[in-house]
Amino acid sequence: MADHILTVNAGSSSLKFSLFSAGDLKCRAIGLIEGLGTDPKLTMKDGEGNKLLTDELAGSAEIKDHATGLARILSIIQERFPD
Repeated sequence: MADHILTVNAGSSSLKFSLFSAGDLKCRAIGLIEGLGTDPKLTMKDGEGNKLLTDELAGSAEIKDHATGLARILSIIQERFPD
C-alpha cells in the first residue's frame, strides 16, 4: 500500500475515505463507515462506482469508534490493494 494516498473525512458518527494511486492519482476506492457507536455499516466502491463491499457491522464490538473504524478500513485496504 506504499504507493497509495488515503484521504479520510471524519464526521460525528462516520468515516468517509478515498484511496488513490500515488503515481497518477487515479481513484482506486471510495467508502464509508456510518453509524459508529450504534449500528455501523461499511460500504466500499471502486473508482468507477462498482460495489466492492457491503459489510454489516451491526453488533460488532470491535467497531465502536473512529479509531477502530479506521483500523478496519486500513485492514480491508491492505487486503484488497496489496500493490
